[in-house]
Amino acid sequence: MRRSAWACWTILFALFFTGPARAAEQTQNSARLGDVVMHYSAVRSDFFAPKVARQYGFVRSSTRAVLTVSLLRGKVAVPGQITASAEYSSGQPFAIPLREIREGDAIYYLGDFRVQAPATLKFHIDVRPEGSESMHRVSFNQDFYP
Repeated sequence: MRRSAWACWTILFALFFTGPARAAEQTQNSARLGDVVMHYSAVRSDFFAPKVARQYGFVRSSTRAVLTVSLLRGKVAVPGQITASAEYSSGQPFAIPLREIREGDAIYYLGDFRVQAPATLKFHIDVRPEGSESMHRVSFNQDFYP
C-alpha cells in the first residue's frame, strides 16, 4: 500500500483502536449509496495525536470535534460533492465545512467544528458520489462527553 494511502487509513483506523475511556465517545459507521459505500465518523479532536492534528490542520481540544467522510466504490476511493451539517438537541443547526484530502489513491473529507459537551448532535451528510446523478442524505446521532 502506498505511503499516502496509509495516512488516510491511519485516521480511519485510529478511530477503532482507542483506549476504553474513549470507546463510548467514538462512532464509525457506513452507508451504502448505490454502488458506493460511505464511511463516516465524528470524534472529539483531542482523540487524535498532536502530529495528526498538525498534519491535517485542526486544533486538538475537548471543545472541538472532527467529522471524517470517505467514499469507496469497491476498493477504489471516489470523490464526491459532500456537504455536512449538525444540530444540537435544541434544534440549533450549524454547517460543517469539509476539506477534501487527496493522498495518492486515498480521498477523504475532514471537517472540524466546535462542540459544547455534554451534547448529542444529529449529523446530516448530503452526498453525490462522482458518476452518480443521485444525491443521498445520511443522518446519524453522536454523543459527546466532557
